[in-house]
Amino acid sequence: MLRSCKRMVRIIGWAGSALVSIGALQTACAADTAPGKLVHRFREVQISPNTEYVASVEGDSSASGGQPTVRDLVIRNVKSGAATTVSLPCGRVTQCWPGSPSWSPDSKHLSFTLRTPGSHSRSIYSVAPDGGALTKLLEFNGTIEDLRYMPDGRIAMLAIKDAKKEVGATEAGAPV
Repeated sequence: MLRSCKRMVRIIGWAGSALVSIGALQTACAADTAPGKLVHRFREVQISPNTEYVASVEGDSSASGGQPTVRDLVIRNVKSGAATTVSLPCGRVTQCWPGSPSWSPDSKHLSFTLRTPGSHSRSIYSVAPDGGALTKLLEFNGTIEDLRYMPDGRIAMLAIKDAKKEVGATEAGAPV
């Protein structure tokens, strides 16, 4: 199962500008899954502007079949097929979630958000395509979503200070 899921990600990279939805990846992975086995889910996939790298936030589904509780940030080199899992400062623990991967316009940096386990706080980190030179760019007491590089190299995002819940229509929250 996992082998075919990894093959699907490689196909995205080899296709260059062809885009395959994350839903299609998950459907393909689910089709290969026997009852009782975990589904490998690709939550977010980003192709670098120069099409040499593919970054993904991925992990195995929870035991109940829901979203992954432990998530990895993986950078794949399209030409060689080599995959590098980025070592996160909080390790591979529940709620240490990378998200919103975004490539710099020159493809020399991948920036991403990282949830602080047990809170709604996020930080923004930057990493080289080989998975090295991990650098903290920002620590924020709230949620950060939709991280994007602008053409001039500045970063834009949706940030909610002192958030009491995660961003999303399905998250319960206090009435406004």
